[in-house]
Amino acid sequence: MVTVTVFAEGGAVDSGGVDAATMDNSASLRQSLNRIFSETIGKRDGVQIVVEMKAGYKNVCKEFLKKSDDSLVMYLDSDCVARDIPKWFEKLSLNDHITIPDDRRNNIYFMVQEMEAWILKDLHSLELWAEKEGYERKDVFPLSQHSLVRGKNIESIKKPSEKLALMVKHFFSRNKKKVKYEKLKNAPAILDCIDVGTLKAKDAELTRFSTTF
Repeated sequence: MVTVTVFAEGGAVDSGGVDAATMDNSASLRQSLNRIFSETIGKRDGVQIVVEMKAGYKNVCKEFLKKSDDSLVMYLDSDCVARDIPKWFEKLSLNDHITIPDDRRNNIYFMVQEMEAWILKDLHSLELWAEKEGYERKDVFPLSQHSLVRGKNIESIKKPSEKLALMVKHFFSRNKKKVKYEKLKNAPAILDCIDVGTLKAKDAELTRFSTTF
């Protein structure tokens, strides 16, 4: 059995001072990401995925560098378009004094530009989540036709988390109050609604991950 361990950005590390709700949400996020990564590679004999949440990107990188194992990978927000990822490594070295050796960079994958871009690539997941939560639809206009995403390459959208929050607030309400998107609180349930086949077809990094393993 080969275990592929994914050190993922997000969630919280249990350091003894983190409240129970945050840790529960972190566990839910880990489980949601585990499903997506596992379904991405499909049913392959002798391969299993284990996701570990490592909080911020700097901590993820530091934990990654402590080990040298081809079956260990990182999954991070790029906070930039795909073509600028080489600059991401330069910035990490210059600003954060963390240098990733060239021979380990193939084991680093990115959510371009943030994890919320995955949700924007499969807006039906947002519809399913809102239905499960019992939210009311404030606007019957198709989500895909909202000006924030209409006709756009999702990976070119800066701060997709902000755009997603604006769309949630625009389209959904409960008891006449606008719904507020909170990353750690809401993201796991929305990710659980994502169709992995739909997402993978629109995401080069997930496809690269699948091909590698």
